[in-house]
Amino acid sequence: MESICFFNKFKSWGGGEKWHYEAANFFQKNGYKISVICHGKGELLKRMKKNKNISSFKTTGRKYAYLNIFTVLRMVYFLKKNKIDTIIYNSFEDVRLGGFAAVLAGVKVQIFRSGMPKYIKEKKLQKFFQKYIDIIFTNSLESKEIIENNNPFLRGKIRILKNGIIFSETDTEEKILESIIVMGNSARFDYQKDQKTILQALKLLKDKNVKFKFLFAGDGELNSDLIKLRNQLGLEEVEFKGFMDNCDELYKNLDIFILSSIFEGSSNSLIEAMSFKDAVIVSDIQSNLEIIDNGRYGISFKVGSPEDLFEKLFDVINNKEKLLELKEKALEGVKKNYNYNVNMKNFENQLIEVHAKINGK
Repeated sequence: MESICFFNKFKSWGGGEKWHYEAANFFQKNGYKISVICHGKGELLKRMKKNKNISSFKTTGRKYAYLNIFTVLRMVYFLKKNKIDTIIYNSFEDVRLGGFAAVLAGVKVQIFRSGMPKYIKEKKLQKFFQKYIDIIFTNSLESKEIIENNNPFLRGKIRILKNGIIFSETDTEEKILESIIVMGNSARFDYQKDQKTILQALKLLKDKNVKFKFLFAGDGELNSDLIKLRNQLGLEEVEFKGFMDNCDELYKNLDIFILSSIFEGSSNSLIEAMSFKDAVIVSDIQSNLEIIDNGRYGISFKVGSPEDLFEKLFDVINNKEKLLELKEKALEGVKKNYNYNVNMKNFENQLIEVHAKINGK
């Protein structure tokens, strides 16, 4: 294995794009030649361009681009020119767009890294995965089980690759609890992330005369709706910070991080918050429970229930010892299970293993 191509056609920046960006830099630092195929106007390409040693191919992100023979042939040329022996996809759309080109270009190993709990519905794509995709990596047990249960023919190809954090000394600096508890959330503002439940729970807290400050970091289609709801509920304690390129400063200032998602793959923001010793309270979906080890490293509440979230928050805010313990447990959990360099070295070894099997045929 010498030359790796990361394939991600999405324009916006999210967990998958962050993973591809960091993984590309990890492999380059370890001596591999790196290329990317990504959206020509996307955030991922903007960041990748800062590294002059990474070659790039621009896509439009159009839904039916895979039907354009000229686009496919241009990708074949790019893959051959850069002598790509391994390609790593981010989504089913990526495989649909680039899979055939990778086959024509003679790419030895094709990898699918899934960041969301989704399975393959399209029959043609199912056949391609069965024949050409060597390994499917999911970042949670929930995602793995969803694919296995709905695409049982792929059972032998699915492995778990957890997300990870690169730790620094400043991440774990001791925080001094202030008289007013600071809470926060960082995520896209959409139906999946369910920030509405957080706002409703905060209203219940305020009605109990609890003093707090809440910071939202993010942007999305529900941005104006959430601000409107904040105003309707009279929550002047809630501040919308907008999209933050780097949320480190946010996490450093929080006592409690809340994740209210209705579904997730494996939340990067949750793991990052835990690395800054933020106590975490999360919706009780399987992927969140997996990260907090079913209550060992954090607290869960019933998904979609502002009443249950309120009760969990009220209990923690009024118990300083419990809050301090949750902070320590959060850091303990990510250090044990989400060490980036350890997880990525494991990923590299598995790719080398696949190449060895293919070359041994």
